[in-house]
Amino acid sequence: MASWNTKNTAASYASLTGAQVGGATGTSSPYTLGPSNLQKQTFTPVSGGVDTSNTTITWEQCTPGCNAGKFGWYANLPATLGATNGAGAAITEQIVSSPSFYQGAFIVNSTIPASALPLSCATPLTDQGVLYVLSVVSGTTFVASGSSSSSPTFASAFVNYHDSQLAGLSTNETGAVTVVNTVEGTTWVIGQDIAPPAAGTAAPGQTTQINLPLNTSTNRVTWIELR
Repeated sequence: MASWNTKNTAASYASLTGAQVGGATGTSSPYTLGPSNLQKQTFTPVSGGVDTSNTTITWEQCTPGCNAGKFGWYANLPATLGATNGAGAAITEQIVSSPSFYQGAFIVNSTIPASALPLSCATPLTDQGVLYVLSVVSGTTFVASGSSSSSPTFASAFVNYHDSQLAGLSTNETGAVTVVNTVEGTTWVIGQDIAPPAAGTAAPGQTTQINLPLNTSTNRVTWIELR
């Protein structure tokens, strides 16, 4: 981070020296970070979608000594949701669409390819998909309002699953999403169905309502009447 700090003389950001990174990770130069240096969030398929473990991250700090904390987070996509290939192995879930960043949330559609059984009459040859809405900072759902920082409770961004750990909703959508705010103050994620219905029979996409905590709150400190 030393070179980054030199780019702005007005503000210096917290940074680790090479020696500190080495002490925290047990590595030598060039101090490459790997999965062991990140906090794992566990994604679990549940009815209707995917839960996250909401594991609290102990962040790396080196003031003065290093605490062997984490530099970020990662999660393995759960992949299956009941889909298998011809050999019975789980189909690999993947991110092939551009994610969106909105109000502290990482929003993206995943794709679970259909079972590769073109001669089967029993297996539907239709891809599946999960809409993920996660805290970009921690890979968790969002800290509920009124929750203490020492013992946080979490709430799903999906309005209909607010009191759960649901991080991903099975919507079977594809492509990048669009986030829309209404005049009533609600927020919706709009996506395109992987297998849209026949033209004229139904909408080719879906709208999913989400509710995210505000990044900031402001109050008027004072005012003056202009004449």
